[in-house]
Amino acid sequence: MKTLFKLGIIVGIALFLSISACEHKPKDIIKPGSTDTTKPIVKPVSNCSPDTAYFKNTILPMLISNCNGVGCHNETDRAEGIVLTSYAGVKKITSAGKPNSSKLYVYIISNSKPMPPYPYQRLSQANIDLVKKWIEQGALNNGCNDGCDSTKFAYAADISKIISANCLGCHNIGTTKLGTYSDLKVVVDNSKLWGALNHLAGYQPMPTASTKIDDCQMKQIQKWIAAGAPNN
Repeated sequence: MKTLFKLGIIVGIALFLSISACEHKPKDIIKPGSTDTTKPIVKPVSNCSPDTAYFKNTILPMLISNCNGVGCHNETDRAEGIVLTSYAGVKKITSAGKPNSSKLYVYIISNSKPMPPYPYQRLSQANIDLVKKWIEQGALNNGCNDGCDSTKFAYAADISKIISANCLGCHNIGTTKLGTYSDLKVVVDNSKLWGALNHLAGYQPMPTASTKIDDCQMKQIQKWIAAGAPNN
């Protein structure tokens, strides 16, 4: 009798253990609306092609930065009736597929009447080539997701590039220069950078009265300023 009792206990324990081993616990099941903190953060991915020139990403910011100065092709001065702060304005002096028939391209490569004019710096050869490629590809009002990551906001890798692309055409000379860290830090400390980029009352709106830097880049600048605007 004792032997049978012990055998029953052993069988019972074995059965319990086998059931427990096969049990599927719901720890990997995520209920709708819940947050799975174990999932990796998905970083932005660019869909820009290196073989394509994009108007919204590079051409327009370049033209605004370099052609929007006082007395130039901005919305107020409209030099020679040309405004280069929108696709509509740029398209008026561009012949799709024909760079050499496009005033835009002819002006920026001209030696007799160079644009931008002295004392502003001429466009780099890389930027001139980019404008030519954009025209050759049909002068489209195109754009792409450049993979901007608002969690990254180092001065050298991120902030300086934003300023270079959007501001240095005008602000490489004059009283408000932005070409170096120390130059930029001055307008950070007196709030002019943030006020101008956000079009706040009392500040001259930048890059233009109708144009702002895109939201992701603004977040990068905001986080960099909040972190003390380090030279990192």
